[in-house]
Amino acid sequence: MTLPISSDSPSVPTPDPQAARSPVQPWGLWATVGWSALLTLLFIGMQTLGAAWAISHLARLDPRLGAMVLIERIERNGTVLTIAALLSSTVCMGAIFGIATLRKKGSPWAYLQIRSPDLRQLGLWLMITLGAIIGIDSLKGILGIEIVPQFSIDIYTTAGSLPLLYLVVVILAPLYEEMMFRGFLLQGLRYSWLGSMGALWITALIWAAIHTQYDGVNILTIVLFGLLLGLAQLRTQCLVIPMAMHALNNLISMLQAAWKISSLS
Repeated sequence: MTLPISSDSPSVPTPDPQAARSPVQPWGLWATVGWSALLTLLFIGMQTLGAAWAISHLARLDPRLGAMVLIERIERNGTVLTIAALLSSTVCMGAIFGIATLRKKGSPWAYLQIRSPDLRQLGLWLMITLGAIIGIDSLKGILGIEIVPQFSIDIYTTAGSLPLLYLVVVILAPLYEEMMFRGFLLQGLRYSWLGSMGALWITALIWAAIHTQYDGVNILTIVLFGLLLGLAQLRTQCLVIPMAMHALNNLISMLQAAWKISSLS
């Protein structure tokens, strides 16, 4: 996929680590990989802990369900997902800030490039996101592929609290995932020999790989969207912009699921 860059627009940071330096120099390549592995283990641990509590709680509320049935449906239960994501996202965001602070070469906000966005840039990238969503959904329609994944419908219909589900999917997931992938990981990789483009592709592919709940077509669209989010971060140097793009995408997905469910009832 070619990512066009106009001659009159800000250039993507050079992939040469010697030619450009971050205002706050991040951890090196292997330190970034090591910290990311520990963060992944922490995330899995918190998800498991949250899911175990949710399964136990739901089994007590309705013994007919049974813990084993809930475990079999764990990835598609909205209540389990909500509780697990609340715990894992908040703990891991705190851990990312802590690791960025340990670098002791600037604030974690500067490390992760979290700052107030330029409103014109924000508006432009949100419009690009909206256009990408419309384009992908139109292509799915032409190919006869369901626009709304079954996973989205499943978690929507099994959520014990829709406001909490929206909080997790639309707010917490974009905040955590962008801090992890376009903030911490992208920063650590792009100033290594991998360069900006290598970091862009690697973070998009890893991000897509964690979405095991989707089929191949939707995984492909997640890779493409990950490239768009990474490009936005490289171009703007402001993590709030890919956070907002991610939140908009997830909000639209939730609203599409709600519409699909209402049309079936």
